[in-house]
Amino acid sequence: MKKTKKGKIVFWIIFIVLALILYLQNQGFFMHEDKLALNLFVFEFNTSPLPMVVFVAGFFFIGFIIAFFFALIERFRTKKIIQDLKMKLDEQDKLLNLQKNEVDRLRTVLQEGPEVYPEVKDTGAKESVS
Repeated sequence: MKKTKKGKIVFWIIFIVLALILYLQNQGFFMHEDKLALNLFVFEFNTSPLPMVVFVAGFFFIGFIIAFFFALIERFRTKKIIQDLKMKLDEQDKLLNLQKNEVDRLRTVLQEGPEVYPEVKDTGAKESVS
């Protein structure tokens, strides 16, 4: 198992244990029933009395979903950046291969120079033909 997976498992176990301890030590608060009201001046919403644990769990879940979607958006952006960088890398590899082929061709020209190409000397300088 990878190190990060073990770290995530340990994190979630610790988180669940701490949440359970918090709940058990504060059962009176979490089991207290209350209602939630939302007044937008045009629209008013009231819930029926519910235990506080429902509100806490609901808001936690909503926060979790919002964080998940932000992470998902970031993952798509990162994936797009990786694809663009891979395309640039492929272009650079093609250019590098073209340049290597050109270097190989020029080495061949220099090695075969005087016999095949009389205008090219072994030193790589061009002969002046008068």
